[in-house]
Amino acid sequence: MVRDIARVLLLGSDSDTAPLAQALTTSADVTSVKRIPEAFLLLESGVYDALFCRWESAEMTWRNVAEEMRKRRLNFPVIVFCRCCGEREWVEAIKTGAFDLLVPPYSRCQLQAVLEQVLTSSPQPTA
Repeated sequence: MVRDIARVLLLGSDSDTAPLAQALTTSADVTSVKRIPEAFLLLESGVYDALFCRWESAEMTWRNVAEEMRKRRLNFPVIVFCRCCGEREWVEAIKTGAFDLLVPPYSRCQLQAVLEQVLTSSPQPTA
């Protein structure tokens, strides 16, 4: 059974993530975390449908996060967000395993479409 609302984990907490967090709250149940170890603990609980992760930060790049998720056998879509990425970065992200790459401004329609795709195409967690 597909849920009506996605449960997403938003990794990062600063001025770049605030607009996305605000936009997501109209379409998803959002949990924000600041640090990678905290994110992995929550992902391992099996309660989330997707991870939203910045393209890069002082702590990591989204590729590092995705690689660590594979090592831990965490099978969640990673939706990358970036303040100023273009088509080249989008292609790179998709080829490297991201579910999607989003850039601001984040529209309700855009986020609803991505979240709907997450819910209909991903295996549902059992927890």
